[in-house]
Amino acid sequence: MDDPVNAPRSHAPPPVVTAGYAIVALAAAGYIVARAWIVPLTYDEAVIALRYMSAPWIGVFEVGSGTNHFLNTVLARAASAAFGAEPWAMRLPNVAAGIAYLAAMAGITRRASSPSVGLAGFVLLTAHPFLLDYFAVSRGYGLAIGLLSVSLWALLRWCGATPGARAARRDLGVALASVGAAVAASFTVLPAATGVMAVVLARLLWLGPVQTDRSWSWSRLGRDALVWALATGLFSLLVFSRDRELSPRLFAPLTVRVSGLFAEELAGIEVFRADAAGRFHPLDRQPDGTWSLSRPRGVWGLRVDLPAATDRNLSVLEVAIGPEVFRRTRHSDGPWTVTDTPTHRVLRAGPGLMASSAAPGRFGAINGGSDDARLRMALAYAATTLAVLGGLGLVIVALFRLIAHWRGVPAADLRMLLAAGMGAASLCAAPAYLLRANNQLYFGGNAGLLADTFGSVMASVVYTVPAFPGQGTWAAVVLAFAAANAIAALSARRPPSAPGPAVLAAILGVAAVQIELQHRLAGTPYLTDRTALFLLPLLMLSVFLAADVLAARAKAARMLVTGVVGIAAAVAAWHAIGVANLSRSRDVPDDAATPAMLEAVAAAVGAESRPAPVVRVGVEWYYYPVAQVYAARQSTPLRRFDVVVVPTEAGDPPVDFVYARNGSPLGTGERLRDFAVTQAALWRRR
Repeated sequence: MDDPVNAPRSHAPPPVVTAGYAIVALAAAGYIVARAWIVPLTYDEAVIALRYMSAPWIGVFEVGSGTNHFLNTVLARAASAAFGAEPWAMRLPNVAAGIAYLAAMAGITRRASSPSVGLAGFVLLTAHPFLLDYFAVSRGYGLAIGLLSVSLWALLRWCGATPGARAARRDLGVALASVGAAVAASFTVLPAATGVMAVVLARLLWLGPVQTDRSWSWSRLGRDALVWALATGLFSLLVFSRDRELSPRLFAPLTVRVSGLFAEELAGIEVFRADAAGRFHPLDRQPDGTWSLSRPRGVWGLRVDLPAATDRNLSVLEVAIGPEVFRRTRHSDGPWTVTDTPTHRVLRAGPGLMASSAAPGRFGAINGGSDDARLRMALAYAATTLAVLGGLGLVIVALFRLIAHWRGVPAADLRMLLAAGMGAASLCAAPAYLLRANNQLYFGGNAGLLADTFGSVMASVVYTVPAFPGQGTWAAVVLAFAAANAIAALSARRPPSAPGPAVLAAILGVAAVQIELQHRLAGTPYLTDRTALFLLPLLMLSVFLAADVLAARAKAARMLVTGVVGIAAAVAAWHAIGVANLSRSRDVPDDAATPAMLEAVAAAVGAESRPAPVVRVGVEWYYYPVAQVYAARQSTPLRRFDVVVVPTEAGDPPVDFVYARNGSPLGTGERLRDFAVTQAALWRRR
């Protein structure tokens, strides 16, 4: 029995069904656009804006942080350059991905055996607020899901087309190109991308001989390999060269010691290291009275706080970095910048130590490696990456040539599959290495694949935090239903002309195996919540396709499936309408009131008889990136709003206002305004 989703239709859906599709699609697209326009920036979006939107273009290759989703950052940067530094401009790529998702899901569901089942399935795939949230923020998750959905649409069309036909080859190219781009948008979809490629290879093997070209052109293969090697080598070099902590070999052991002080005076000194992001972390004093790090990877600056009276008695402050020694004496500050407060003296390392590149001072060069040393290291890492991937590519080429001759698989199809696989590997290799080396692969769970990954996806369906009880059981039921119907579809006819349920079940199975292997072999946590969100359309499509197979078998089954799917669609739509909002995101609700808070600060300052030209607003650390972005947008040549993290460092001037969560000890002074949506308050300190 053919898969009804891909079977040719003899007539178009009734006008009322077409109108239903239009209404649902317009409502979902309007909601996405409205959220992209209205909802304030979230923490990660603000970090992207601060780090990448106005920095030099080469900065987009700093992918050693989980915040930078490469393709999304590139497209957001391009959109901001074209339309201005507005939040909605950064979000345009994901808005486009949301519209592509709607189009792909409509294209799949409109091929259902029953128009009513198709429309209900479209509602089920659309009325998901957590998924729609990520089409309205500048993050790679929504962009990756949009591209993945286009890939699935094209893949199902390819599975239902005549093998070797030009249209089928075009669909295959779209499926593979889209899934490769999805990986560039977010590495979390790599398990699904692997599943898509595995399905393509399995179907090519299943079909057997096709009357088309099965020969491999060595000259063409050589040209393709040269282009791939140049692109992979350049991309890997740019990625490795932009990482500030590429290797511990670029850093020498560090020791800070002082002389001329008594033990009780030493106890009053605090030493801090600065990481690559400029954040300071305290160092513990050793029993011998020194502060040291034997493996000082991540030291990009130093700060020393000491009482003013202690500094008057200090004869020498010495910093040893490898064989080099840098001193501050009573006659010379050396590489330090000195700031005085009424009670303390604060010493910060000179600009050279904090520089990320471009002619750092001698002090900084030793801590981060000279520019030449870092470039040589990056070249070595890029060459190693290229060699490893090149060896893998040779193995795949040899395997594909055997397949082409053994099963008669078209060489053009195998070349597209090879290009997609090697392209995805090129995009993942260097960033994945750095993410692991920089301890950025930390978001996830360790309870198990069913409870963490599939369970969190089921919890997101009802938009709850925390997840509802029994989510793992529900995930198991859904997976079992989809798998059972996939087996039924396969057994109905061998080989099936378009095994939609089997395709989705296979992709889910490969994705699950890869996630499990990553956890067991590489120690990465199980995907959860937003990192597992790409599984939602896979699960929903799998259930929909399986239900449509049932509906096509008999009139009674169609009536039952139509009723069940219709009720589920109505519940989903009712739930989506009930939780829809234009004020906050489910994942990061803390940032919803930050713009309003800064407007309240501006209003309070404007009401003063003699407002200050510089207003300092202290916030807790999780408000800082978003507050910094909106403060810069609110500042004028006559008045600047500076945002700092409280408590402030020694030597910093006091803040004028504080924004903190209810119950925080930082909330002191005159309480100006409460913000119910974030459970926080604004306080006036002066």
